[in-house]
Amino acid sequence: MDDTAQGGDIDLYIQTSNHTDLFGKKLRYLQLLEDVLGEQKIDVIFNKDANRVIEKEAMEKGIPLDIDQYIFRFSKLQDTMGDKLFRLVLQRYEGTNESLPLRNILNKLEKYGCINSAKEWTYLRKLRNEIAQQYDDEAEEMTQAINALLTQKKIIIDIYTKLKTCVQAN
Repeated sequence: MDDTAQGGDIDLYIQTSNHTDLFGKKLRYLQLLEDVLGEQKIDVIFNKDANRVIEKEAMEKGIPLDIDQYIFRFSKLQDTMGDKLFRLVLQRYEGTNESLPLRNILNKLEKYGCINSAKEWTYLRKLRNEIAQQYDDEAEEMTQAINALLTQKKIIIDIYTKLKTCVQAN
């Protein structure tokens, strides 16, 4: 956690109440991060003993990550794309479509090649709803839902890119 060192890596301090198989969790978490961020120099430290120097430094100098903000932005992106963007793209192909349910819009966009799969978006929507209904005392379920969300970043980008290509082509 030396901010003056050259080549700066990312240091993540993770507080957890479940200390079983921390090494396995660390490896899975690092793989997930690499899948999402690409290859990076990342150090992961789990809380074990608040008296350890590394933990004291993390608590004093670290910047807390606001997972709620990430979830909120994901939800807003989902709402905007689902309620507005998809309708606008389909409108370029067919004219008015205000009364169509989202499921029908997705199917039509898939037919026009503007999205790869209506099922992908439906899965993302279910994931969003699952995260929105998690409670603070369900830490393990919330962690799994957030990890699933992070792994879907590429799909969201692909959907947006494909929609943008359809708009430019039509």
